[in-house]
Amino acid sequence: MKDWLKILGFLLLAIAIFYGLHAMDERRRQRLEAKCALSESCLNERAASQSMATSSPVTSSSGKRYFHGIKCSANCDEIAQGYSWADRVGLTNEEGCDELNDDRRDGCLAYYEELLESQRDPGDSYDPE
Repeated sequence: MKDWLKILGFLLLAIAIFYGLHAMDERRRQRLEAKCALSESCLNERAASQSMATSSPVTSSSGKRYFHGIKCSANCDEIAQGYSWADRVGLTNEEGCDELNDDRRDGCLAYYEELLESQRDPGDSYDPE
């Protein structure tokens, strides 16, 4: 009987520690979120990251716009057009982007980089930069 009480006590202690650590992590996350809300660069990085998962431009709280991780100069339309063009023609090499103007080329190159990333072996740690 005493052994069961010890085991039960140990389990309750482990649960209390787990929930305590979880609460500390949540408070840390909230502090980081609050700190990020005060930092323009953090807000911009978050928007750039979020823009990777959508086909529409994302605007940060600071007003900067991003399309597939690229900061838009005036508007994102030409970058989006370059990305769509590369997708439509089935771009397979970077040189295909050379004929486009700067913003469209940026969108085209973003498509190409994502294409390369999708073809990379998950176990491959190669980083071209």
